[in-house]
Amino acid sequence: KSILGDKIAGVVLNQVEFPKLDYIHRRVLPFLEKNGLNTLGVLLNDPFLMSVTIRELAESLGGEIICCKHKQEELVERFSVGAMNVEGALSYFRKIKSKAVITGGDRGDIQLAALETNTQCLILTGNLYPNDVIIAMAEEREVPIMVVRSDTLTVVQRVEDIMSTMRISDRRKIDRAIQLVNDEVNFALLYERLQLK
Repeated sequence: KSILGDKIAGVVLNQVEFPKLDYIHRRVLPFLEKNGLNTLGVLLNDPFLMSVTIRELAESLGGEIICCKHKQEELVERFSVGAMNVEGALSYFRKIKSKAVITGGDRGDIQLAALETNTQCLILTGNLYPNDVIIAMAEEREVPIMVVRSDTLTVVQRVEDIMSTMRISDRRKIDRAIQLVNDEVNFALLYERLQLK
């Protein structure tokens, strides 16, 4: 504001985490207003906007989808690593929705646990294929299984990179972003500041 002065129409706070929303409204917005900055909107962080399709994951990881290929346009919002015991895995997986579970291809117990919960995709590392029971259960629940050559740590690092980059070509994400902006941005104030009717 000290550089641009009245050329600033206002600010939009983006990717705000929900637990910080109360603090933003109680402290940050009054501070900005006191310093002559209009707040045009506060947009919450939406994991859906950072999601990727199973197909995009497979292409980026060089993975082979071995079942439920018709579901490869489904979106994955988060990922979980299955490297613990089964009881811990079940509890952990139940807390996370719309996820891909990354685990070793030799961890049938973790694969079964993942299929018991809201899992979008199984990513099996080490170029190891699941047994017929896992495949049958995945097909019954329509959960694609992807087999990749790399080890679990490498796959986790690669998935983190993929999911930290927003892709906006998916129509579902475009519609969600438009809705978010329409709901949360004060266009009347913006138009007034821009002297638009």
